[in-house]
Amino acid sequence: MNDQSQPVRETITLTPAQAKIRKRRGQYLALALFGFVILVFVITLARLGDNAAAVAKSRDFSSAVEYYSADGEKLDAAGNVIEDAPEDTEMHDEGAQ
Repeated sequence: MNDQSQPVRETITLTPAQAKIRKRRGQYLALALFGFVILVFVITLARLGDNAAAVAKSRDFSSAVEYYSADGEKLDAAGNVIEDAPEDTEMHDEGAQ
């Protein structure tokens, strides 16, 4: 048989100093990754906070919103033309008189 068909496995045995250095390097990488995740999280929260304030401001329903077409016709929220009601109609409470 041919000896080249079997791969040769070489193992490296680390000295205690090398193992300590490898462990410390892994800890530093884990700490750097954790710091990066926290940084991305904080930036995301800050940007979402800004957007949430803008959205809340744009959704102020304390006053009525009126829509108008380019021709000046009054529209409802769906874009349908609202027929103008006569101005002189008033609501009376018949029982209050």
